[in-house]
Amino acid sequence: MSNAEFDFSAQPSQNTDLDPEVFFDTAALEELTLGDTEFQQEMLEIFMEDMPVCIAKLKQALQDEDWTHLAHHAHQVKGASRTACVRSIPEIAVAIEDFVRERQKPETQASIEKLEGAVNRLREFIREWN
Repeated sequence: MSNAEFDFSAQPSQNTDLDPEVFFDTAALEELTLGDTEFQQEMLEIFMEDMPVCIAKLKQALQDEDWTHLAHHAHQVKGASRTACVRSIPEIAVAIEDFVRERQKPETQASIEKLEGAVNRLREFIREWN
């Protein structure tokens, strides 16, 4: 994702149905970064680079039934996605935290899969947008 520009005011290159507001709270991102598009780009690149690692850690912790690490990694995803002003992912992370607290393995697994799908959709949106 290096050298990608995240210009939310531009139109998508291929799919005109894409709306950045579906994926990001663009007003919050603008406010957080004071409109600095380079900072926005850096934040989102780091977020997108970190998510596969976080998902892998969640999957491993679930496989090991390590509920403490599951809760920790879900909390990290929640914080990182909120910081990056990403929509839907924080709510999925909260659901994972709730299921982990109740030791509900099937629901936790389903939510991790949902998280992975949301990250993949976000990655596709970014590709289409640039």
